[in-house]
Amino acid sequence: MTQKTLNQLIIDFIEFSELERGLFPSTTEKYHYRLKRFLKWAKRELKTAPLKPVDITEDLVKEFRLYLNRYINPVTRRGLKASTQNHYVVALRAFLKYLARTGIACVPPERVELRRSDSHSLKFLALEQLEQLLRQSDTTKIRGLRDRAMMELLFSTGLRVSEMTGLNRKDVNSKSQEFSVIGKGGRVRLVFISDRAKKWVQEYLNRRRDAWEPLFISHSGTRRSKGSKSDESSSGDIKDYIEDPSGEKFRLSVRSVQRIIKKCARQAGLAIDVTPHVMRHTFATDLLTSGADIRSVQELLGHKNISTTQIYTHVTNPRLREVYKRFHGKSG
Repeated sequence: MTQKTLNQLIIDFIEFSELERGLFPSTTEKYHYRLKRFLKWAKRELKTAPLKPVDITEDLVKEFRLYLNRYINPVTRRGLKASTQNHYVVALRAFLKYLARTGIACVPPERVELRRSDSHSLKFLALEQLEQLLRQSDTTKIRGLRDRAMMELLFSTGLRVSEMTGLNRKDVNSKSQEFSVIGKGGRVRLVFISDRAKKWVQEYLNRRRDAWEPLFISHSGTRRSKGSKSDESSSGDIKDYIEDPSGEKFRLSVRSVQRIIKKCARQAGLAIDVTPHVMRHTFATDLLTSGADIRSVQELLGHKNISTTQIYTHVTNPRLREVYKRFHGKSG
């Protein structure tokens, strides 16, 4: 029996990750991109093709990590962050785990270590900063209304950005103000919508003149058919778009959400680098600061391990803050 090449096995791994492990397509796409980049580098390094699992040695993995550490982007003239390098190593390690699971001899995954990332403080917005951010959307226009509804929903639910962009209208129960989402690893969890987020989402949907499925769509004139009007942002009229029965082609992307939030943060004059994940951090810190127990917050965030949720406790634990105030500097 002919052994599959690494390229074929990578495709098998991507399909397994999406169908069996329940990973988001956006996650498996990133795995696929990083593994293809590893494969391209390995072919150039070993000067052979097609590659097989036996070609992945500990020395080769070490050389790949050195390559990542020394790589300089020709456009930005900057190297890769430690966290970015780790993303490649995580993808490679996950692939090696898959090979081991299927009985294919390979480098033991546990021997592939991650680089220690630079220490970063937890980023989240104070409520005053959050309000500044939310006010930047021009809600007289359909795009601004969408942006406000989108940011309100992120703060209200603590959703990951990929979870939010994957929502359809029918997924969000505005009557009960709660709905279920499928998070990392296919884990289902319940999220809740605040009265304010519900109001903005409903206002946005009421302005929509389509029956498309995605909850949030692109309102860019570049996606219109020839001869259509360009100022759809103020009218909300998207009937001239090219035909798409479900509107899937116009679903707002993760990257678009990231750009929108960064733009609003710049307009608000916020010094912090605001991302969709900062909104998620803000959701969690707001709950813990207000007295929510960490186990409940873990469940609301969809964290598999409590240790992941515990990153918030050092900035939100009022008891520790009170102990500090009472006892620090009193010995003298």
